[in-house]
Amino acid sequence: MSARPFDLHDPLPEARTTLVEASAGTGKTYTITGLAVRRVAEHADPLSSLLLVTFTRAATAELRARVRSSLVAAEAHLARPRSDLPVEDPVLAALDDADDRERAVRRGRLATAIAEFDTAGISTIHGFCSQVRVAMGVLSAEGVDAAPTENEAALIRQVCADRYFQVLSSCDGESPLGSRKLDQLVEYVTRARTLVDCEIRAASEGPGLAVADFVRQATAEVDDRLQSEGRVSFDSVLRSVRDGLRARPGLVGELRQRYRVAMVDEFQDTDPVQWEIFRTVFHEPAADGSRPTLVLVGDPKQAIFSFRGGDVYTYLAAAEVAEPRSLATNHRSDRAVVEAMNALAAGQRYGESGIDYLPVDVASRNERRMATTGGQPAAGIEVRVRPDDGAGSADARRHIAADLAAVVADRLHRTRIVDPDTGGERRVAARDFAVLVGSASHGHGVVTALRRARIPAVLRLRDDVGDSPARDQWRTLLYALDRPAVTSRAAAAALTWFIGWSPSRLAEALEAEGGEAADDLVALQLDLAAWSDRLTERGLAAVLGELRRAGLVERLLREPDGERNLTDLEHLADLIQAEAGARGRGLTAGSALAVLDSLGGTPDDELAADAAQRRIDSDADAVQVMTIHAAKGLEFPFVLLPTLWAGGRRTQAVIPYSFAESGTRVLDLTMEKPANPATGPRRSPADLAPKSREATLRQNCGDQHRLTYVALTRAVHQTVVWWTRPKGSGGELTGLARLLFGGGDEAADQKVTIPGDWVSGIRDRVDAVGAAPWVD
Repeated sequence: MSARPFDLHDPLPEARTTLVEASAGTGKTYTITGLAVRRVAEHADPLSSLLLVTFTRAATAELRARVRSSLVAAEAHLARPRSDLPVEDPVLAALDDADDRERAVRRGRLATAIAEFDTAGISTIHGFCSQVRVAMGVLSAEGVDAAPTENEAALIRQVCADRYFQVLSSCDGESPLGSRKLDQLVEYVTRARTLVDCEIRAASEGPGLAVADFVRQATAEVDDRLQSEGRVSFDSVLRSVRDGLRARPGLVGELRQRYRVAMVDEFQDTDPVQWEIFRTVFHEPAADGSRPTLVLVGDPKQAIFSFRGGDVYTYLAAAEVAEPRSLATNHRSDRAVVEAMNALAAGQRYGESGIDYLPVDVASRNERRMATTGGQPAAGIEVRVRPDDGAGSADARRHIAADLAAVVADRLHRTRIVDPDTGGERRVAARDFAVLVGSASHGHGVVTALRRARIPAVLRLRDDVGDSPARDQWRTLLYALDRPAVTSRAAAAALTWFIGWSPSRLAEALEAEGGEAADDLVALQLDLAAWSDRLTERGLAAVLGELRRAGLVERLLREPDGERNLTDLEHLADLIQAEAGARGRGLTAGSALAVLDSLGGTPDDELAADAAQRRIDSDADAVQVMTIHAAKGLEFPFVLLPTLWAGGRRTQAVIPYSFAESGTRVLDLTMEKPANPATGPRRSPADLAPKSREATLRQNCGDQHRLTYVALTRAVHQTVVWWTRPKGSGGELTGLARLLFGGGDEAADQKVTIPGDWVSGIRDRVDAVGAAPWVD
């Protein structure tokens, strides 16, 4: 059934479940806030009777701010006399659809909501479930006083290590876990806990069954240890609420009395447990046939967080029971961008039946706005093509990074942003450009190319600071501070950013039997001992302060990535000090090392993950470089996409296989079966579990296609995307290949046939859709 456009001026949804597909740039947050304002003003719903949930604390804070500002704006509008001029805002226009007496009543309701805003039920899904868990009382298996943990990483590793060494100590000869090491087992358990209630399986041949048993037992033991410590994981909160609602149906009525309307933002990122909770409380009809109002807002084309537990199949299941609506106007982009994307993506399917591209209109206020280059209107999408010259992917990335820098340099000199409606025109600046890459590792080469072209650039990669080179620098220094008299430790510290010795200077000091060079090493060891004492007395910040005064900043800022590295050093120092303080103990070099090694969290531990995200290294006017995942929900004047031609891991199927099957997430840990003279040659996981591999590959390709959609819909004025096809790049499996060369039903076939003369094929394709090609 096709989705009818959703208009905020239409009658409000009432006593039913509505699923609003909000394509990129169509204003989903504005829609949710508008619905909340109208419910308060027109239906006299107290603000406390509305439940608005989203996924992260940052998004929740933004939603709260937007709702409050919308309430204030609506109250101010109704305080003014009715105007004879048309009101463009659909929410304000709907509030005006009443006589003067009713307008005054609506204004009073809004004023009350503003005064009582602290009672607003705006929270994360986990926050809402925590409230329900308290209401459940003794039905909560973990106990209502159990505190949600925000970092499971250390506990998962401890549990896995204990079990791993038990297995090794009890086996005689070859390990039943095959070649799997501790780090891989930790990764599997972390993955299993991210995919709530997933089915863990393995083929009967090979050591996969033993690995699957290990993961099941370790996953359960993590919950047992949390419970024994009076803590609870976020996902076990969800499970306990779901199970409590099954055991106590009366709680549903209590929740419906409290909340008349529920709205769920970013619904494409829900999982089956979350949807069962909302379906039970707000969708299923009561015994008398009544039901509350549930509005689900999301975009399945932007479901790109399956690795964090997001499950687009949950969205599709909800779509079968909800009234489908859609937001059909793009409020972000210029006409050239919208029209090029409509033409390029027409008929595309994003991984599964039911996830189709929906054409969108251009907002009237953006009709005439545009970017011009050399005085001519810029194409909404420009495709830059590098013919295959036999080079590998690494060479292609370097070449494309250099071309990207040239594109930015050209735009900085020749491009203007023009808005005829306001008469405004301005020259573009470096801060107008965002480079979106597929993974954090690909951002560094782009930044290097931009800086070589003397274009300022900053990394805004949402990667973990614990994976940065700064972590190794701190580890080496802390190792030396723990035992500064040990010459090998002091020697290693001498080569760090903190000390800055050259290898030749260190070699001279180690080889000298006396003299100035040997004295320098002794002096360094004395400094290390003093810094170790300062660490215990004053904390890590004091040590870092002394190192800064000793020339650390000057040394780092002489290097191309100096700002980045200095920012990471300071960030890690803050995290170590904060974590040590939270544990209620003094800081020594040894305890600081332990904290450093435990930093991080499982993918769904939001506070731990957010705290460890690398900070921006400069506030200067500069090109921003970040991952596509980090850019979701954001917009930029100009977007550059240098990596969509490569499929990467998102077009591969590697162990563990992870896929959805009949409404359940499956984690298949099938392992390679070793060669055995009696049974024949070695067999790979692809041979042992072909259906799991096929399902994983198909669904991974769907994820990659959706990632392509997210990347191509961030730009306000222009998107520039690069295409090439080095050997082994996996380009025929990418979403970009589908857009440039066409493709059938992705649910049945993920691979695209690329013609031999693909350069001409791209030129014909982009010409046909109104984009602009460029060939190197």
